[in-house]
Amino acid sequence: MFGNTVLRRTACSYEEWENAAMPVRFADQAMWRKLITKPAHYGFHATIKAPFELASNTIEANFITTLKQFAATQAPISLAGLQPKRTQRYLALAFNSDQPIELKILAGQCVDLFEPFRAPLSEFDIKRRRETPLSNSQDAYLETYGYPYVHDEFNFHMTLSGAKLTNKRYFAWITDLYQTMVRDPGTLDRLCIFHQPDRGTPFVRLHEFVFQSDAQTVIEPDGLTVNQ
Repeated sequence: MFGNTVLRRTACSYEEWENAAMPVRFADQAMWRKLITKPAHYGFHATIKAPFELASNTIEANFITTLKQFAATQAPISLAGLQPKRTQRYLALAFNSDQPIELKILAGQCVDLFEPFRAPLSEFDIKRRRETPLSNSQDAYLETYGYPYVHDEFNFHMTLSGAKLTNKRYFAWITDLYQTMVRDPGTLDRLCIFHQPDRGTPFVRLHEFVFQSDAQTVIEPDGLTVNQ
């Protein structure tokens, strides 16, 4: 509810959404729309595997089945400590201290497990990614996985503003709203598939698969599984 309220849309619909019970609106409505334009395009979410186009030799149904089977082996992960945070590039819900190791393990597994389904990035997209300065490690990940912020570069966050739009009044409002609406950050307990029919259309959620295990399962490179 918090994320939908801030971004003025749910991830299940293309339509703008208003929370009639919203405690306090941001005073500058024009600025608010400017701040949320980009994150609202994606919907309130946390990126585990960055958006990609399916490879030509893959079948969508197999991708969906693989995710469903993987989610069934995972256990919910506590998000205690998640709170509004201002970075150099955006406002987001993030961890002030170290993120749970279980999150990094989950994200790393998703990056590797679904890599065979990903079509290579176009030169246009590689160039677009490199418009943001990248470290050598991040650039290597971009070449390998089509996204710079994976494995040791992964940082769990849920974006609340566009890049480089870190309005101080907006941050104060977000913080107050979060404290009012969110008593417990809860858990990460599912993985979702989002779809975008074309680059100009917002992402919408197509499928979600709830974690069904009591312990996190780690898939080792040799195919063996280990319960954490």
